[in-house]
Amino acid sequence: MEEIQVENSLYDDDGGDLSINFTNTVNWRGDDAAREDNLGTYQDVLVWCDEAGLLDGAERARLVERSQADPAGAETALVEIREIREVIYRILRNLGEAQLPSPADQSLFNDTLHRALGHRRLDIQPAHARWAWRSHSDDLTAPIWPVVLAAADLAVSDDLAKVHTCSNEACGWMFLDRSRNQSRKWCSSESCGNRARVRKFYQHSKTTSARKTG
Repeated sequence: MEEIQVENSLYDDDGGDLSINFTNTVNWRGDDAAREDNLGTYQDVLVWCDEAGLLDGAERARLVERSQADPAGAETALVEIREIREVIYRILRNLGEAQLPSPADQSLFNDTLHRALGHRRLDIQPAHARWAWRSHSDDLTAPIWPVVLAAADLAVSDDLAKVHTCSNEACGWMFLDRSRNQSRKWCSSESCGNRARVRKFYQHSKTTSARKTG
């Protein structure tokens, strides 16, 4: 079995919620020329889920081995996982903007949620119990089931009103605004926020220069 090698982390938690972080695995959604999918392979999905804390070592090793033994099945799972990601993105963005998601998106999401919930179980310990997932599923989309549940939980929570989209239209990333006065504008102040400030400074400098030479 080959080990997965990755140079840079695929997981970014600027979204503030597991399901939003998952939708943010697409860079520059609003710019077709620059758009980049961080989930280029099924192995990328496993790396992301591992970094998000959704897989333990044994589960990850089992899925790596199974996906390498069935490349066609892994590719099919990747296509489905990307489709689910886009559905989650559209549903959360629609709801965040007080719009009704399409019937097709609602149907696909609920079908996936139903399948995921069928694999939840109660892990009972001597002093407590917790929700867990059956780890023996042969479904290669299983690693993102917690993401689907997180999206459902967010959609019915009060936090839904805090879901916003980055003010940089080319970015398209969403985030959960937990700032005190709900004033957050950027997916990340260090990335899109800095770009906007640099662009504003550049435009101001051009205007000032034009006035001086005019």
